[in-house]
Order: sequence, then structure tokens, then C-alpha cells
Amino acid sequence: MMKELLEQTKLFDTNNYESNKGSKTGILLIHGFTNTTYELKKLFDYLTDQKYHVIADNLPGHGTSIRDCNSITYYEWIDHVEKRMAYLSSHCDNLYVCGISMGALLAMHISVTFPINGLISAAPVLEFNKPFKVHILNPLLCHLWKSRLKRYEFNKGQKIYYGYNKWPLVALNEVRKLSSYVYKHVLHKITCPSLLIHSKEDYTSIFNNYSIMKRYIQAKEISSMIVDKSTHNIFDCDVEKDIIQNRINKFIQRNIKH
Repeated sequence: MMKELLEQTKLFDTNNYESNKGSKTGILLIHGFTNTTYELKKLFDYLTDQKYHVIADNLPGHGTSIRDCNSITYYEWIDHVEKRMAYLSSHCDNLYVCGISMGALLAMHISVTFPINGLISAAPVLEFNKPFKVHILNPLLCHLWKSRLKRYEFNKGQKIYYGYNKWPLVALNEVRKLSSYVYKHVLHKITCPSLLIHSKEDYTSIFNNYSIMKRYIQAKEISSMIVDKSTHNIFDCDVEKDIIQNRINKFIQRNIKH
């Protein structure tokens, strides 16, 4: 049990990060549900090396506790990323937002709220891989059973998890609401250049989520990157890290306005 807890801490980061405050190109990175800035740190370091002004924060209720996460509404996640992008826009002439999983939903919202140069969406959760549980059972039961061990939802034998080792089920219901809001009110309003990233080995965000984005967003410039070996935590997975990071940098450079 102690070994499991020690392994768990390796994928948990309570820190917020900001770099290169003097740069005129700013990028807001947004992590996924129950995760922390841990899953963004490799991408953060790479973009920092490219001399961009990069921000990666823990969202409200993340990097703290399950109880804290269950006390947060999706409006608070939206409010947080809006404030961080407003801060970034006061320092930078070129703005980008990059999110993964739930963070991709928040990034989409930012892309229609601020005049940004580009949206980078990785493994969004517009549709869930277990829709009956998320849309029917969880809303009914989450206030009775407020958390569930992740080991019941992952591959057999898995012992290491990103962020919390439990699903905060009240907060999961807020993810459902956020996903519905983005699907109904945001997707069709996205017009900025967009880079869509997905992995064929992602069993958390089903591949149809990539197809939904490709079908409904209104951007004239849509770039796609489909990889074969990475997990859902695509920015932390080393097998295709270099090609993903380089593609993101090329997308940013292509859309900078001088």
C-alpha cells in the first residue's frame, strides 16, 4: 500500500508554472480532469525553450483533494481560464490556447471568447466512452457515492494514476455539464486556426471526438495530427513526444502575426 502511494505522488504536481514573461507570444496550457500540471510539464518545458510566454496552472479543485474537487462547478473552471487568458492577453500580442481532455473543452471556450491566433485541442471529451454511466447513473448517484477508485475504470493491474487515484463523482457531473455546454454552444462558433490531436491508442477519449470536432468547427484552417502509440495523457507520453511537440511549434509559428 505504501509503495502504491509513493508511485502515485510521481504523477501529481501541486505547482503552477509561468515562463518567459517578456515574450510577445503567449500560450495557455490546460490539463485534464483529476490531473495536474504534471501532465503538461514536458510540453511546458519544450515551449519555454522556444522562448514563448507559457502558463500552466492547476485548475480549481485539482492538485488539492477529492473533496475540494467535488465542491467545484464548471463555471469556476471557466472563470479561472478566462482570467489567466485575460492576464496573458495583457502581456502578449499573439495568443494561443492548448488543452487536453477536459482542458480541451475549456480551450474551446477560450477560443470563442478571446481573439486568439490558434486553438490546440488534444483528446477532447465531447462524447464519453461510457455514456450511460456518465449521463444517467452518475447524476443520480454522485451525491450518495462521491468518489470511486480509478482502478475500477482502468486496465486490469494498473496501479499508477495521473492526479487523484479516485474519480470525484460530483465533479464528474460538472464535466458532463461542461461537455454539453461546449457541444451545444461553442463548437460551431470556433473559427480560429485549429490543430486537432488524437491518438488511436486513447481509450479514454473515443476517436469519434476527433471526428466531431472536424465536422462541426467552422475554422477555415484545420490541421490534424493522428498518432498511433500514445495514451490519453498524450503530452506526457514519451513514445511520440518529439513529433507532437514539433507539430505544435510549427502550428504556432505558422499563425503568428508580425
